[in-house]
Amino acid sequence: MGHSALRAQTRSFRLVVALVAATLVMLLSGAELAAADPPSAGSTLTIKAPQSITAGTSAKISGTLSAVSGAKIASAPIVVRWRTVGASKWRGAVNVKTSSKGNWSTKIAMSLNTEFSAEFAGSSTALGVKSVVVRTSAVQSIMVTTLSPSRPAIGQFLTVKGTVSPALRSTTLSLQRWRNGAWTTLLKTKVSSTGTYSAKIRIADASTQILRLRSGSRKSITRAFSATRNVYVAVTATLGTGATLKARQVLMSPNGVYSATLRTDGNLVVTDSLGAPLWASGTSGRSPALTMGTDGNLALGSSGRSLWSTGTKGGAAVLVMQNDGSLVVFSKGTSLWSSTKGTAAKVQPAACWSVSFDCISFSSYRPYTSYWAMYSGHNCTNYVAYRMITKGVTRSPWGLPGGSAWQWRANAKKAKIKVDTVPTVGAVIQWNRYTYGGGSSGHVAYVESVSRTSIVISEDSWSGHGAVRTIRRDSPSFTSARFIHIKDGGSN
Repeated sequence: MGHSALRAQTRSFRLVVALVAATLVMLLSGAELAAADPPSAGSTLTIKAPQSITAGTSAKISGTLSAVSGAKIASAPIVVRWRTVGASKWRGAVNVKTSSKGNWSTKIAMSLNTEFSAEFAGSSTALGVKSVVVRTSAVQSIMVTTLSPSRPAIGQFLTVKGTVSPALRSTTLSLQRWRNGAWTTLLKTKVSSTGTYSAKIRIADASTQILRLRSGSRKSITRAFSATRNVYVAVTATLGTGATLKARQVLMSPNGVYSATLRTDGNLVVTDSLGAPLWASGTSGRSPALTMGTDGNLALGSSGRSLWSTGTKGGAAVLVMQNDGSLVVFSKGTSLWSSTKGTAAKVQPAACWSVSFDCISFSSYRPYTSYWAMYSGHNCTNYVAYRMITKGVTRSPWGLPGGSAWQWRANAKKAKIKVDTVPTVGAVIQWNRYTYGGGSSGHVAYVESVSRTSIVISEDSWSGHGAVRTIRRDSPSFTSARFIHIKDGGSN
């Protein structure tokens, strides 16, 4: 090998050594740098949000930032972002810092279904990390503010009004009724731009209306329901003096079995619980109206034209749908006309028990008027005093105060009024207190009819009901009672 070739080989060897040395220096320098500032192999950022909240309130969003070792990272900046469900871009952000234990939290007001995500950008000691995306449902608040009238009658409209929050214009609400074990939609209505709604339904039967409102389902907001509301139907068996029954309105017997309905075609029809017709006026006409006249005449008209009438006369007359299926015009307890017998024969009040006054309305009794200075409302002495007034006894025969029911027997005897064990129509039947049928205050009632085996009485009661009932002569209720003959067939 020549000198020139040897020198070239030596230079190549020195170059390789220099390159290797430089590489070693670089590797050693990198190792020292990594040892001085090691980044985390993977931080962990958790996020938690409520499953649902009421729209318009704030959701608490929280979480924890941890190193790969499990150690919590304190004082780290976290960015919390949110967007409406279905949107592709984040529409808001808030900055928070972790506590000394690595925890963080914030509250964000929301009116729609919202997704949340948190991000830690990283630091010299920890790598950046993003949380998973979580979702919170915003549930609309549906309030019912108005139910009018509070006790609608059959045939009347019930108005339902309220508010919805948030006020999403044109949101559809369904007014639903619970019946036969399921919710049924009655109608749908739209929410206004101010968050209000209004709906009307016609009351078709006597059953309690169990109602609620349901909002439609959207991506942006979760379906909501209002609180359930119960609406009790004002079922009455009585059309009072001067009152009018309009198309679709109904009189229903206190036992709920029979009804008299004025149909839209102008026909007045009595039906049983199965809808089978028992009697009909056989009339027709638009916009019909049935009026119980103050003169005692029950008249059915259409747009000012007479369709049908009973042609009866009598003061304080009322029309009553009775428990026996008979529709009857009474005047102070005496029948003037009935759907079963017309004007040819008198009918008696049917057996009845009710917390309303419908059972004794045949007498034209006004329960909230005081008679003989008795307490008004449900009160046996006030009712009997009224029946005596209709017979011309305008004042208590034994003076005022008239006394409790248990005192009437003794008071009548002192006033020289006949008291015995013989029932007569129009007599007062009386029980002393703590006797069978008397209770703690005694009791009085009015004798409607008498037979060989029993009597029929009508009564009101302090306990809160009116009734027409039969008492057998061989019963303890009969044998413990006495009859006061103030003005009847057994009077002195």
